[in-house]
Amino acid sequence: MRIYCRGFCDMLIEHMKKGHSFKTFSASIQYPEELVNSWLITKPDFAQAKAIAEIARLQTLETLLLSKMISLDVFQHLTKQVESDVDVDSFDDNVLIQAKERFAK
Repeated sequence: MRIYCRGFCDMLIEHMKKGHSFKTFSASIQYPEELVNSWLITKPDFAQAKAIAEIARLQTLETLLLSKMISLDVFQHLTKQVESDVDVDSFDDNVLIQAKERFAK
């Protein structure tokens, strides 16, 4: 399962390195947003890739700001902290346990 996730992990980093948000990643790979969000819980490698991707996105946006290609207002809007993409409390415990068991194989 690691190789499968590795591809999506790399794709996520590349997606966000271009300045795109995590929220739009599911559209770029044509998977349901709920499924992609569940990977943050069931696939530790994917959650780690998201953390790396967020930093890569910030670097891109900072570069645009420093080169005056975007304004400070736009930069602040694009980098504002939003609530977590995945609300863990919204997942049923049994579903989480089953998902963890399935993806652990």
